[in-house]
Parts: sequence; structure tokens; C-alpha cells
Amino acid sequence: MHCSKCNAELPPGKVYCPACGQEVQIVPDYDPLDELVLDVREKKDKRIKEPEKRRRIPVVRPVKSFWQDGFFRRVCWMLLALVACVCVAFGSYYLVRRQNSFPYQLQAGIGCYENQELEEAIGYFRKARELQLRQGVEDERPLLYLARTYRELEETDMAVNTFQEVLELSLEEEKRLLVYEELFQTLAEGGRSGEINGVIAQCQDEELQKKLLPYQIEKPRATIQGGEYHYYVYPQLEAAYGNIYYTLDGSMPTKESALYVGRVSLKEGDNVLTAVAINEKGIVSEELFVVYQLDFNVPMEMANDNDTPKYENNSKQEEDTAHIAGEGENLGEQQEPAPGE
Repeated sequence: MHCSKCNAELPPGKVYCPACGQEVQIVPDYDPLDELVLDVREKKDKRIKEPEKRRRIPVVRPVKSFWQDGFFRRVCWMLLALVACVCVAFGSYYLVRRQNSFPYQLQAGIGCYENQELEEAIGYFRKARELQLRQGVEDERPLLYLARTYRELEETDMAVNTFQEVLELSLEEEKRLLVYEELFQTLAEGGRSGEINGVIAQCQDEELQKKLLPYQIEKPRATIQGGEYHYYVYPQLEAAYGNIYYTLDGSMPTKESALYVGRVSLKEGDNVLTAVAINEKGIVSEELFVVYQLDFNVPMEMANDNDTPKYENNSKQEEDTAHIAGEGENLGEQQEPAPGE
């Protein structure tokens, strides 16, 4: 701060100028000219700034494509959603109709059968059979494959009944013959080969019946009943059809077992005779099971009339009498008393 009179610098806090003694004026003198100059400057600055505020900046807007347009995009999305709904509805209808069609059920069942998915195959074949009856389709495959599936599951009764249903359909002779063969095999595997002759007898077609005659089979029969004997017995086996195979140890005979060509030679002790007949078609009959006990250590005086063989046929008794007597004499000669007896 300076003195207004001598322009000397005033120390802070001084009321009088130390140089000239002039009283220091704290509040400056009011000058109206200064205020006028300031107002003019402010108005000028304001006029300069106002056009800048009012000036509009041009906005460059890019040209929008159809896809960028909001309305067009919404329309497109709605159309796509509608098409998708139509496709889903059509696809669902097609799948439902396809799964409920006879060809689909049949092919699905055959696929399961070939892959050994037997339980699922039964469901498909039953559904195919229902659709077949409803639509009037003539096809033996649903019942035929259903019977084969039951056979694989060893459900003999169901398989036999289903094969018989197949035979009631209108089939060509060759197909009918093949169905009969599968039916006979099923009966044999289920231990019911004794029913084969009855099935053949019920065939109404005489020409076809003649072709089925080679499948005939019956259970073998033994001419002598089982039991305990004190001398040699020679049972004979009989069967009207096929060859007879037998074993003496109780095991199931096969084609590799002993072939019966005359008498059965028994040995001393227990003899478990098991025999089956096998015809030219490979059908195996029900098995014959007889037990013979030959005990030669019984004294002759203890033997009685009850030891004589029990024949199923009296004609066989006369045929075997001389042979059995001769064997008995030979056995008596062989049984010499031991020393000291």
C-alpha cells in the first residue's frame, strides 16, 4: 500500500505516512467512471458469448439399414418365432404319428430282438399287433417275432400259443411249414414233444400234413419195468419214430450217446436207464427214465416168483425166457462156494 500524497510505501498497520505525515486513507475514493467502464466491458463480453451459446452444433445421423431399424427387427423376430413354433408343432405331430405307426413299432421291435433286448421287444410287437388289427394290415411278422421272443425267454406256453395264432393267419405253404417247424422245436425245448403228433393230426391241409409227418416223435418205452432183480435182465426199447439213444448213468442222452440197436446190456448194481428218440428232423422226444437194480449176491433159495421180470408186453416175455434162463445157468456156474463154506 502507498501514500496517496507522496507515493511512499506505507508499512502495515500505520495510520500516517512516515515520510510526509499524510493520513492514510483505508477506503479508496469512489470513482463512477471506473464502474461505467466495468459495465461496458461486461455487456460487451456478454454479447460475444451469447451467440456462441445459441449456435447449434449439427448432428450427423448415419443412415439405418432395415435390420437396424427397430420396427423391422421386431417384425423379423416375431416371424422367426412363429416359424419355430410351427416347426416344433409339425415335428411333434410327425414323431407322435410315426411312433404310433405299424411300421415304426415293428422295426423297433425287430431291432430290440436282434440286440437281445427281449423285454422291450415284446412291448413293441404287442403295440404293432394292436395297430395291425386297428389298421387292417396283413402281416405275420408281429406275431411271429413275438413268438420267437417268448421262445428266447423260455416262456414255452406263451410261445406255443402265439405260434398257433400265426398258423391261423393266411400264409403261404412254405411259410406255414416253417412256422410249424419252429412250433415243434419250441415244444421239444419245453419238454412237450409229446404234443407234436397231436398238432400234426389237427392240420386241415392234407398236403401239408404229409410234409409234417417226418416231425412225428414219441417217448421211448422199455419192455421190462424197473425194479430189483437177482439175475440178468435185458430190457428192450421201442419208439415208433426216429432213433433211440440211451445212457445208463442218468445223464441226458444226445446223438453222441449210445445208439440203441437191440437189447440194453445192464451191469450188476444200479443202472439208471435214460433214453430219448430223435427223428430225422432233429426233434428230441421226452426222456424215458427207468432204474434197474441187479443184485447177484442173494442165495438162490431166497429168490421167489416176484423176481421175475415185469414185462410191459407179454410177447416180449416169451422171447426173453430162454435167453434169461441160459444166463441164469451161466451165473450159477460162476457162483462157486468159497472155501470153508
